[in-house]
Amino acid sequence: MSQQSKLAIQSPKRLNAMIKRSEDFQTQFQSEEPIYKLLGEFTAFSREYIELLAKVPETISRNSFVVNNGIEKLLQEWNILSRASEQRLIGSLKGDLDQASNLAKTYCDKWNDILRDKPYQKLAPPVVYFEKLFRISRSIYAPQIPVISIPLTDYDQPENWQSLAHEFSHHIFWNGFSPDQLSADQFSGTRQKLSESISTQLFSPGTRAAYLRNARSPRQQAARAVLWNNWLEEVFADVYGTLLAGSSYAISAQDRMAEQVNRVEDFLIADHDHPCVYLRPLISLYTLDYMADKMQGGQAEIERLKKRWSEFSGGASDLKYKNVPLAALAEDATKVVEIILRGDYSPVPFSPVEKLANPSGAKADIPPLEPVVDQDPLKLTYPALDSINLPTPFEEMNYPAASGRGIGPLK
Repeated sequence: MSQQSKLAIQSPKRLNAMIKRSEDFQTQFQSEEPIYKLLGEFTAFSREYIELLAKVPETISRNSFVVNNGIEKLLQEWNILSRASEQRLIGSLKGDLDQASNLAKTYCDKWNDILRDKPYQKLAPPVVYFEKLFRISRSIYAPQIPVISIPLTDYDQPENWQSLAHEFSHHIFWNGFSPDQLSADQFSGTRQKLSESISTQLFSPGTRAAYLRNARSPRQQAARAVLWNNWLEEVFADVYGTLLAGSSYAISAQDRMAEQVNRVEDFLIADHDHPCVYLRPLISLYTLDYMADKMQGGQAEIERLKKRWSEFSGGASDLKYKNVPLAALAEDATKVVEIILRGDYSPVPFSPVEKLANPSGAKADIPPLEPVVDQDPLKLTYPALDSINLPTPFEEMNYPAASGRGIGPLK
């Protein structure tokens, strides 16, 4: 008998055991809304799935790829959910998990305040737990409640949790622009709207000289627009990660990307979804620039960070990625960041920075740079990037299927 056939025969018993365990967890987490709700959704979905399996003829179910693949997927989902639940029962992890969950909720509250008076659904806080890497995933049974993991090596080091803002920003990209009371034909989606804006606005002529320069390379323009559309979600997550976490995110972006560089060509490291190592810190800095302009402050700190990255990256701007100079891609990045932050979202445009600068509660200034022990904050300096030895990787290409995004080392 094949492994798949065994799985199909055993599935009702295994699913019933998972449901029982999920219900047990749920009774213990009634005061923790995100995981309580996620467990409830899992239980309801699993019951429906068992009912569906019962209606499938045995001769089909034992050999059905669809049935067996669905069971495998549900087992994977339970593996994540059960681990997140079990960690909440471990005393040595509970306090840190609460702190991480509260930080994620702070980001959620900040975003929902930005969305005030707009006809978009409010975001639900994610479930946070500790795993190997920073990663976000969506379940098949409750995609509106994502699960975010933090590296277990950093479980008690919240100063290393800046990437939580990046992961949460994927939640915004996926779910933050869902219509509240809008019909489907009014809602084109964030990716589509931003993609259209990048394709139509990235190379719109500003001056005659710029127009003539760009007009000589229409093929290169098209190729660059494709690059930025491929990178759109990760750029969005870096931009909104900076909006949520402030300048500490920009510092983290520099430190993490510097860890990937052993020779100048490493500034070109990229993949289909992620911009070059050279560009990631610049995206965060351009976001801070935009914020500082709107919020009337923070420019001195930003200039200090710009100098830090410039001194480290040296002559990397002369390198070419797919025949495009990094300097040209850096210029593109300023425009892409502006397109994202200008807030031309569909169907109701709004400026997230304007909202962040004028919250419903106390004014949210740009979070200050992290203080360094035994240093005068007015004379704050940071170690040279090439001298930093960081324990936690920042970006990973090995994503779990299509439902999750993670960050770890680029290969």
